[in-house]
Amino acid sequence: MQSFFSARLQEFGPRLTDAQEALYLSAIGLLRAQHASSVSLLHRAGYVKETIAILEQAKQLSGGKIFLVNWIAGIVHAELPGVFHQRNAAEAELAWCVEKRR
Repeated sequence: MQSFFSARLQEFGPRLTDAQEALYLSAIGLLRAQHASSVSLLHRAGYVKETIAILEQAKQLSGGKIFLVNWIAGIVHAELPGVFHQRNAAEAELAWCVEKRR
């Protein structure tokens, strides 16, 4: 599924708005995160760092204003081991989501 979204992003990339690209990247980041446990331990840290970078790029493109982008980033960051130092990011992203739901 990740390859589907990656292919669509590559295919439509030049025509997408920043918000649309952010949504594609968020979907890719979420799917990568779900797949991380099947990546060998030798390569997993790099894989997770790449996934974090994809989610960060999505947040930048969205201007931090798209609920789904922040929610996906928050959920993924919340599930990462402490060694990746994403707890504060997760708390901020999910707090933003809670605030916007009110």
